[in-house]
Order: sequence, then C-alpha cells, then structure tokens
Amino acid sequence: NALAPSGGEITVPVKVRGFNMVTSVQFTLQWNSDVLQHVNTGGYNLPALNSGSFGTAYVSGGKLSLSWDDPDQVGKTLADGTTIFAVQFKFIGAAGSSTVGFSDSPTPREVTVDFTEVGFVGLAGTLSVDAGSPPWVSPIGPVRGFTGVQLFQTSGSGKQIGEPDHQPRAPPWKRS
Repeated sequence: NALAPSGGEITVPVKVRGFNMVTSVQFTLQWNSDVLQHVNTGGYNLPALNSGSFGTAYVSGGKLSLSWDDPDQVGKTLADGTTIFAVQFKFIGAAGSSTVGFSDSPTPREVTVDFTEVGFVGLAGTLSVDAGSPPWVSPIGPVRGFTGVQLFQTSGSGKQIGEPDHQPRAPPWKRS
C-alpha cells in the first residue's frame, strides 16, 4: 500500500520473480482512473523494451497494455526482484484509493518460455490519496509453491505491495 497527497506523483516499479528463459510477456495494468492518472513509463530493463511496447489508448480509463518479445528469440533470465519497467502515476481527486493490478482486457495476461505459454501470477497493490500524509509501504511475503513467472508492482521505495489476484492460466489447449 502507498499513500500520497492529491497532486503528488509516485513511480511504481514492476518487478519479476521466476523470470527464467522468458521469450515473451504481455498483460494489462488496471487502476481507478478517478484516483490515479498515468503520467509515463520508464526504467526499461529488458532488451527492446521501450515506450513503443506499451499500448496507451486506454490510459484515460485506467488501462495500460504491455507486449514484449525477446528480440533474440532465445529467452531472457532475470534475478528475482529485478525491475523490468516503472509506471509513474499522479494522484488526482480529493481522496480515495485504487488497486493497481493485472487485467486481461484489452491485452490478456500471458508469459511464454520458448514461446510456449506458462503460468502467470500477478500481485496487485493499493495506492491511496490522503491530503498531507507522507508515502508509506506495507510489504507482504512472496507467493510460494508457484513455478511460473510472477510479476508484481512495488511502491516507490522498492518494497512489494499488494496481494495475489490471479491464478496461473492453463495453456490454451487445456482451457475449456
């Protein structure tokens, strides 16, 4: 959880866990657009990941899409806790809170290894507007017993925020 005054900005890193030989990743970040306003993305830490990797057509409605493919097509491995990019938000409105989490619309959650879909666990967090209060963070522990990729947001201080919000997706051929 992170708290900031109205009009203040916060940079939210998106970090990974279990990012081994990943060849592609895509998802939508979603938030309450009455509370948070998307400012920009930055801090790109994957080959060929840049501002063009993001779909911004729906940011006014609280949705930012990401689509990344390994340009070498061999898979990238990153240490747990590595930031792959960051999103900057501006707190708007007098007071309120917004979950920032992963969604399947418009871009569905998907991670591939050797271009074969594997599990995806996204951890959401809550950002709140409160006039005059300093930012604060409440970390949680890691998700255990999962063998896919975990992507999670953290507050600007680098500590993890949120709770698990999505179970790993079955490969397309196993979905009903």
